[in-house]
Amino acid sequence: MKIHNEPAAPASITHDLIRQRVSNEKAAAPDRSKEDAVETSGISVKAEADPERLEQLRSAIREGKYSVPASEISARLIDEHLKAGE
Repeated sequence: MKIHNEPAAPASITHDLIRQRVSNEKAAAPDRSKEDAVETSGISVKAEADPERLEQLRSAIREGKYSVPASEISARLIDEHLKAGE
């Protein structure tokens, strides 16, 4: 059995082909820089609307008086998840 080893393409040709492909892909990609957007959640809007309530919560947390049962947190998370699916 005879094995013929074909000479590989020179590295410079391979690199040139890679550069060309990357360049072509960049040129073909759509410009989405103007499509970016940011939305705030309802929670952040509520927090911004009532700075007095935020200060009360900060104070309660500092004093160690703020506690929310895990069952309430999990129920709220599930409710929000179900609302998002509607």
